[in-house]
Amino acid sequence: MGTIAGVSNAVRMLKDNFMPEVTNSLRESEDLIHDLITDQLMAGLDENRKQIRPTYLQDPYFREITKTAKAARNKAVWWRDMKERVTPPETSHILKFPPRNRNTPNLIITGEYHRSITPVVVDGRDGGKIITRSIGFYAGDDALEEKYGPEHLGLTPKAKKYLLDNRIMPAIENLLKKYGFE
Repeated sequence: MGTIAGVSNAVRMLKDNFMPEVTNSLRESEDLIHDLITDQLMAGLDENRKQIRPTYLQDPYFREITKTAKAARNKAVWWRDMKERVTPPETSHILKFPPRNRNTPNLIITGEYHRSITPVVVDGRDGGKIITRSIGFYAGDDALEEKYGPEHLGLTPKAKKYLLDNRIMPAIENLLKKYGFE
């Protein structure tokens, strides 16, 4: 790349391939993106690092399946306590978020919902965009998204940084090396 024409060509190739390389890196990371989202959910967090709501004690479902407010609360307490035994709050495995509050749901019962979470990277004007949905969940693909909001399927800033540091930056570094920018 010793000539001006060589440098110009390398810069043009880098410009033309930069966003496709980032998008491709994201596509190759869809499994990791899934794991980052489920890691956040196990910590009871949405993309804004806010606790998932409604809590077990606020969940209108328990009022719908019982006859009184007291029965609804008792059912919610029973459910919360059972969930705490089955999936006790603990530090998340990948992002190391602190354990969730015992009243905060992690949206896992048998694992079907977590397995149904499907991130897809689509092309956009500014590169790849991540769209995350629940696909094939037996209770309806939109049921939990309606209840807990679309934010529970997004990436927290910490997850985005993890993705950037572990997947996107290495892909960019390889691209720079490919075109002689070491």
